[in-house]
Amino acid sequence: MQKSTATAFETNNVTLAGSTGWLGKGIGTFTTGEKIDINGYGVDAAFKWLGASAQAEYLLGQADGHTSDKTLRAHGFYAQAGYCIIPKKLELAFRYSFVDPNRDKANDQQVDTQGAVSYYFNKHNLKLQGDITNSHDQSKGRTDDMIYRLQAQVIF
Repeated sequence: MQKSTATAFETNNVTLAGSTGWLGKGIGTFTTGEKIDINGYGVDAAFKWLGASAQAEYLLGQADGHTSDKTLRAHGFYAQAGYCIIPKKLELAFRYSFVDPNRDKANDQQVDTQGAVSYYFNKHNLKLQGDITNSHDQSKGRTDDMIYRLQAQVIF
């Protein structure tokens, strides 16, 4: 990859990658036009049993500049658990995620705590979901943002 002023990155849920994630936030570490080697690693696990579910993922990223000899290291994880209180109809879930976009810099971590509810009218073909997230971003002066979402999914 070569750094430029108009680079677009992919995104994911814990924003480990992406323009607002570890690489996007740390791209200023490197000089404009510099070639950057980017490596990412991850491990995940999932479990489902009798209406209960749990899953977690750990991610690790590193970017190395060719000419500046600078390194950007990041890591993050999420863990979530859910339970169908009305089997195959109503599910409650909780999720915790953490990302440190630059392990060599202090006060730049982001922590999201999220609660969610899903109602399945016809499995995943017709469902309604809502969640509330408290997002604590130290890079924004240690502010907390509340995020509210409601979405419907229809598959036919």
